[in-house]
Amino acid sequence: MTNRDKFGFRPIPLCDGHIHITFAHPIDQTVQMLTDTMTWYDCERIAILSLPQLSAEKNDPQQNHKVLYCKSVMNDARPDRAVYAFGNIYHRRDGTDTAGGYLAQAKALWDMGFDGIKIFDGKPKMRKLLGRRLDDPIFDDFYAFLQEKDMPVTMHLGDPPEFWDIHLVSEYALQAGWFCDETYPSLEQMRAEVLGILDKFPRLRLTMAHFFFLSQDLEACEELFAKYPTLCFDLTPGGEMFENFSKRPDDWRAFFIRHADRISLGTDTYNYDLHDDLADYGANADFVRTNLVRRYLEGTAPFEHPYLGTLRPLSLDDQTLTTIYRGNFIRRLGNPRAVNFRAAAEQLDAPGISLSDDTVRYEDDERTALALDNFRVMQTYFSK
Repeated sequence: MTNRDKFGFRPIPLCDGHIHITFAHPIDQTVQMLTDTMTWYDCERIAILSLPQLSAEKNDPQQNHKVLYCKSVMNDARPDRAVYAFGNIYHRRDGTDTAGGYLAQAKALWDMGFDGIKIFDGKPKMRKLLGRRLDDPIFDDFYAFLQEKDMPVTMHLGDPPEFWDIHLVSEYALQAGWFCDETYPSLEQMRAEVLGILDKFPRLRLTMAHFFFLSQDLEACEELFAKYPTLCFDLTPGGEMFENFSKRPDDWRAFFIRHADRISLGTDTYNYDLHDDLADYGANADFVRTNLVRRYLEGTAPFEHPYLGTLRPLSLDDQTLTTIYRGNFIRRLGNPRAVNFRAAAEQLDAPGISLSDDTVRYEDDERTALALDNFRVMQTYFSK
């Protein structure tokens, strides 16, 4: 039994373009977790997106290599499936970041065999910490290289608009520290910065995660798709997305059918343990992101969500679903690029990444010991 069998979803394989390695596990345990995830959710392909700067407070300098390791090991083990790796850039944040440095990172990621780039600097706390516009000229050579190589980019920009309004932000978001006061750039400014990137690099293949946090404004989405022909959105929740779609389900259904080739599946799934009995996982479909997306796109009748209220699904046809679930992913990424072991091994010794010289430490000794173990596993693997 798989998740599709358990909940009666359409018999369409998934290509999930938005998966992360978030939790601290031995790297080979993470490989098994992601393998189980692909099996349970009927995923024929997944893209794992690196987050070396997990938040404004926490960094994981091993992220790029962990993502690349999982891609290589999983593709060797299961050639009937395909795993892709999206790398990310590091910021020194000490005044020494340069245009040449960012370009060098892009070239290194390309040489290592990454399939795309993940940009997380548009997360409000990250953008505030970055201290410069996302379309600052310091990034021009970086984006010019990605455009030249036709390398796909997935970017997180913003958060739900209510996170900027103290009267609308939820208590949960407030407690999580996601409220954006006057010290943060506005959502409108950050969106303008993303469009500034596209204005300079109109052939850049850019996908905005979380539907660009524009699910409340169908007309703005239409305008953006008309003006920027390479711009796409992914469906990674934010539950507010489905609340907003449910206010105009007929209009949004028509939008999805009309622009199916600009919308792709993403779930924000992590490396979590599905346990031995996969059929027990996700017993409540409402709390699993993959199932929430599928139930909303495929469902035919309104249903109640414990946090989002009454959701009115889009009931999309099989052709539209196939384009969103897998067609766009395959068209965008093709086959996985070959991993360059030599380049990956060399980058393991790059400043700020290597854990062999006591330069990087985590929040506690146990986490540091795990990171050192993972470093040794990857060092042995990429050096063979």
